[in-house]
Amino acid sequence: MSGSAGLAVGTGIRLGASVRRFAEGRLLFGGSPTRLLRIRPAAAEILGATGEFTISDKVTAALADSLLGLGLAEITSVPEPVSLDQLTVVVPVHDSPEALRRLLTGLVDVRVVVVDDASPDALAHARVAKEFDATLIRLDTNSGPAAARNTGLRAVTTPFVAFCDADTVPHGDDLQRLLTHFADTRVAAVAPRILGLEGPRANWITRYENAHSSLDLGPTSAVVQPLSRVGWVPAACLLARVDALGPGFDESMRVGEDVDLIWRLTNTGALVRYIADVTIRHEHRRTPLPWLTRKYLYGTSAAPLATRHGEQVAPAALPPALALSAAALLLQTRWATLLSATAFLTHAKHIHTRLRKVQAPPHLEAELITRAATDTLRQTATLLLRHWLPLPLLLLPLSRRARRATAAALLIDTITEYRTHHPPGHIAPHLLAHRLDDTAYALGVWHSALHHRTPKPLLPHMIRTKPKPRQP
Repeated sequence: MSGSAGLAVGTGIRLGASVRRFAEGRLLFGGSPTRLLRIRPAAAEILGATGEFTISDKVTAALADSLLGLGLAEITSVPEPVSLDQLTVVVPVHDSPEALRRLLTGLVDVRVVVVDDASPDALAHARVAKEFDATLIRLDTNSGPAAARNTGLRAVTTPFVAFCDADTVPHGDDLQRLLTHFADTRVAAVAPRILGLEGPRANWITRYENAHSSLDLGPTSAVVQPLSRVGWVPAACLLARVDALGPGFDESMRVGEDVDLIWRLTNTGALVRYIADVTIRHEHRRTPLPWLTRKYLYGTSAAPLATRHGEQVAPAALPPALALSAAALLLQTRWATLLSATAFLTHAKHIHTRLRKVQAPPHLEAELITRAATDTLRQTATLLLRHWLPLPLLLLPLSRRARRATAAALLIDTITEYRTHHPPGHIAPHLLAHRLDDTAYALGVWHSALHHRTPKPLLPHMIRTKPKPRQP
């Protein structure tokens, strides 16, 4: 990571919750993206037994700079927090006055700009904005969320901006906690975890979304990087430095504009952080047609994003050996099975060689090899049941191999879904919703790929780089 964090003396730092330490504290493993890092004895001494320290000199500042840039640590406190007076919240809204009132109720002491994207009832949002002393800007034509956010952005005079959709429920305290992470001057944007808004009108769709929302990126904080576990963050709630955003969102995109913005930021070398410890509630769609339409529209952003960002939109990312192992396994012949096993063992040997060089414990090696196997199976199952779904469906009546592969993919995906998302109540409605979710998204991806005449959204990415362990 280029640049310096510019952290002040007195800033508190701690290792991320997922980071584990081996070899008397000199070997760090974890974070997101996952890292394996060997540190010097002096750095291990600074981290101590707790993995926490306070910046006091150039040495501790340099250690914090490296750990934060690699996604292995987070800021816990700053000597001079950014005040909410330096933040403006921009709220794009269309025909949702009650949702807007709910949002503004939690932002009483925060500067807010509401952008009405040509709602049919012009007075409804004006009354709510006036009630809460928010600035209102109205667009004459419905231009989409990107244009509405950019209109609000141009009205911002503070150094920081928060984009909050009208169907979210943020609070000033939540935004204050997120502002803490801008103490790292390399951070261009931060986003909280988005969870469902619980209420008395819950049904099978909202229960599924509360457990497996497209906006919920999981319980572990991360540095956002394409093709990693947290490859993007949504603009449903996004805080950013105004001077880092440039022209803002791409107004030609009605969906996927937030992914495009995040990737443009990360491509410049800026840091974007996902802060899972801060949660914002979001009201999900609760009826089938609007819900599935939204999933379909998410899929249609794949080709425009691929045109702009190439392989970063790939539906899977595997090292060549694991990609060969998965492809051979799908062929379901004896020689292909032997080839699959050979390719996987080659990758396992590579893991063994690298970990031996850094003197990692044997159980970590076993864990990484197991993770490689399960991740390969999971990504292959996702390809068959989500991004490539039309192909298995066409082949099911014609091929016994296709039926076996699809059945295996369904089993793997069901086990993964149960373990990672813990469906509430009876699992059958959750799995049905999951299949509908994948189908709607797949139709959007294929429509997008065919319309733009590009296969890029359907092609896996081959991970060819071999990063070496670093030693800050």
